[in-house]
Amino acid sequence: MDITDLKKGSIIQVNGTPHRVVKYDHSSQARGSAVVRTKLRDMRNGSMLDKTFRKGDKIESADIDPVEAQFLYSDGEQAYFMRLDTYDQLGIARAVLGEQIGFLKEGMEIKVLLHQGKPLNVELPTKIELEVISADPGVKGNSATNVTKQCRVETGMEVSVPMFIESGDRIKVDTRSNEYVERA
Repeated sequence: MDITDLKKGSIIQVNGTPHRVVKYDHSSQARGSAVVRTKLRDMRNGSMLDKTFRKGDKIESADIDPVEAQFLYSDGEQAYFMRLDTYDQLGIARAVLGEQIGFLKEGMEIKVLLHQGKPLNVELPTKIELEVISADPGVKGNSATNVTKQCRVETGMEVSVPMFIESGDRIKVDTRSNEYVERA
């Protein structure tokens, strides 16, 4: 894999460990060669790594096996999933999942990413439908521009939404940016 193939969300191998590209910045100086600065998340323990690649560097893509699974529940330390093909339970540390834990609802079907048979992380759909549990009241007259307010959804996560969203509404949220997309 070449550095030009890298993008946000790519999974690569660094020092024998799979990492997901969280941030990607490509720059080239007038006389210098192209440089790619990346921020990588270790998929085993969730730690972050800043790494710079130069033009011509070869990058090893990680051998990841996605399997269909269903989210069961989460306790203080781990989130538990059941493989739909073998019915085995898989546990992933909440620290590794990071912000993704806020999108998981019981019974939800997603892909669990396996590396050498061990669960690493999950792959969420781009948009998820969630119910608004509580929303700050919208103040009439505060609408000169696109004004937003905070609301809490069924998973406990906070999302910025337009003023017209109220408790009980169902909304679609972008899992990549944690932003309101539309009413469902």
